[in-house]
Amino acid sequence: GALHNLGVDYTDAATALGAIPNVVKGSEAGTAINSIMRKLTQTSGESSKAMEALGISMFDTEGNFVGMEEGLWRVHEALDGMSDADRTAYLEHLGGQYYSILGNLLDQFDPIEDEQGNVTTGWRELHDEIADSGGALDQMRDTKLDTLTGDIDKLTSALEALENKFFE
Repeated sequence: GALHNLGVDYTDAATALGAIPNVVKGSEAGTAINSIMRKLTQTSGESSKAMEALGISMFDTEGNFVGMEEGLWRVHEALDGMSDADRTAYLEHLGGQYYSILGNLLDQFDPIEDEQGNVTTGWRELHDEIADSGGALDQMRDTKLDTLTGDIDKLTSALEALENKFFE
């Protein structure tokens, strides 16, 4: 999917999944994140025009993906201070049918101040908790991929990447 093709690491992917409200089922959350990232990184179409109007990109000046956290931060900052109506309109252009989930993801970048006065974000807190989980996430991924189903998933992902390159 889009996350694999962009090289998004498991910690960022898990952070995005963890940032989505529990009312969204796991499979739908994964589909939503994949769709959102695909739309945010498109080089043509409605979402691309909205990104251009906001003056932002998910890529650096050399065309390299800036990363999920940095890219979503850029969108958050571009929408910050807009009226609710304008923000919602941009979310609809950028997130498509998953605009409310994109809104929830971006809300994770609102500043949070801890007891010591340090400022962070919900995204960063969740990301650090996942990263500090003692490698449990990596172990779970390795176990899942060390099966016939995992081999099929890797082959499917490689075929999707080839298909995407072919049709670009």
